[in-house]
Amino acid sequence: MNEDHGRSAPAPPSGTVVEESRFEPARELGFVAASHTWLWLTFALFVLLPSAAAIAYYGFVAADQFTVETRFVVRSLDPSRADEPTLGAGATLAVGQLVAPKSVTQNAYVVTQYIRSRGMVVALQGEIDLQTLYRRPEADVLARLKTDASVEDLVNYWGDMVRADVDAPSGIVIVRVRAFRPQDALLIARSINRHSEQLVNDMTLRARRDAMRVAEEEVRRAEQQVRDSLAALREARDSEGTIDPTRAADETSTLLLQLMAEKIRLESELFAASRTLARDAPTVRFLASRVDIVGNQIVELRARLTGEGANTVAASFRRFDELEIQRQLSEKLLSLAEDTFERARLNAERQNIYLMAFVLPSLPADSDYPPRLAYCLLFPLGFVAVWGVVALIWASIDDHRR
Repeated sequence: MNEDHGRSAPAPPSGTVVEESRFEPARELGFVAASHTWLWLTFALFVLLPSAAAIAYYGFVAADQFTVETRFVVRSLDPSRADEPTLGAGATLAVGQLVAPKSVTQNAYVVTQYIRSRGMVVALQGEIDLQTLYRRPEADVLARLKTDASVEDLVNYWGDMVRADVDAPSGIVIVRVRAFRPQDALLIARSINRHSEQLVNDMTLRARRDAMRVAEEEVRRAEQQVRDSLAALREARDSEGTIDPTRAADETSTLLLQLMAEKIRLESELFAASRTLARDAPTVRFLASRVDIVGNQIVELRARLTGEGANTVAASFRRFDELEIQRQLSEKLLSLAEDTFERARLNAERQNIYLMAFVLPSLPADSDYPPRLAYCLLFPLGFVAVWGVVALIWASIDDHRR
């Protein structure tokens, strides 16, 4: 028994499982070798070759490009001062209103978008041949504008060669123009400044014209109201038969006072005569008739002054007062409309928004594009980084599958 326990266990019979396990290391070595082969192949295809091409292009083939920079701001007058009333017709505004500009960032963004737009390209194409400038012999094949370029292609190419940005805090517009000759870059930058200034000048032209038109319409409307009020006043005078109702009322009041005094005198005489003469005496009858006539005249005059009819003096006063108030109001409105028109005329004659360039375009001495050394280093590093990320992802996927 002890001898049986001391004996070693018999070797297991050879089987299929043991034979397959013997080949697993060799198979894994084959997978690893194949993986390394594909790894170096992809590294050569996607890192070495593109890096060599980038270094060859930017180091020896890429043409020099000259950059011209210009900077300007878009300014406007202070509207709070611009709306202050003038000292009178034809008077000039205060000096502080003309020299108190403030930055209009929105207008700066408008100008920037215009510089990048097709409108700027078309405007410049009418003055200078951009296609010829961007097809100079100095330009390399990849950088120059293609021969059969359409307007859309030129606009896209323009976006690569011209940069226009706005510094938001200060509202400064920074324009950088690149070309294959320094004279071409300078010519384009100056043309951009000129057309940008023209755009700024035209930005408020329509607004100023609209302000002038509205002011003129207000003046015409106020003048028509004055003419209508004067015509109504003349018609009232013709219908009433008097020029000044106040003077007519004074005359009527004076005549009424005289008739009342005359009536008092006649009544006194009638009382005295009736004490000494008979009722049917001619003198008594005459005085009584005179008293009645004067009394009727007094009643008529009182009715003309304060009656309820439409032809009374009081009614004339009310009508003339209303017409006079309308006339004064229309004349006041005319005066205000004329002042508004004068202010609109002064605002139209001056430039409310203007472009002020404080960094003028200048001829560059050396080219600063492309940055050859930086690109020769950045492109290989970028290819290596991208290839490394993709290789790690692929290795993780392959390891997960096995």
